[in-house]
Amino acid sequence: MTKKITYTALYTAVAVIMHYLESLLPVLFPFAPGVKLGLANVVSLVALFTLSTGQAYIITTVRCIIGALMGGNLFAVIYSLTGGIIALTGQVILLKTLFPKVTTVGISVFGSLLHNAVQLSVASIVVWTNLIAYLPYMMLTGVVTGLLTGLTARFTVLSIPERFYQTNKTNNENN
Repeated sequence: MTKKITYTALYTAVAVIMHYLESLLPVLFPFAPGVKLGLANVVSLVALFTLSTGQAYIITTVRCIIGALMGGNLFAVIYSLTGGIIALTGQVILLKTLFPKVTTVGISVFGSLLHNAVQLSVASIVVWTNLIAYLPYMMLTGVVTGLLTGLTARFTVLSIPERFYQTNKTNNENN
């Protein structure tokens, strides 16, 4: 139990640090302000492969809450947490049902697209404005960021020695 708590805390700390460092980066997509690379999502994806699903949910939840508090924007909790939890749920479903037919990168891209769609939907509700015209831009950035975070997660998972896994190593993780 102590080992599980320690790994969860370490992954969460890394996710929060990555979230903070990403906030220091300039805008990546001038046509889509507010879109970020999603570096902290790499940690959640790595957790899905090396820890338990429950630990991945804890990491994502705590990171979203702390990240919003650090940014001083409590509305960010609504966007970030909703998008993060629903995206992670979609990734869990893909991992459990279609992996290795859908690769780590594919799971990441799917999660990124889902995250962006959910955040756009939540934003539409919060500001009482139909933001559907923004969807193509969000999907384009979702594919790009999902590819980058997916590749990063894939190589990270491959570099972690098996003895540090908290769950059984996923079959064919070379994908």
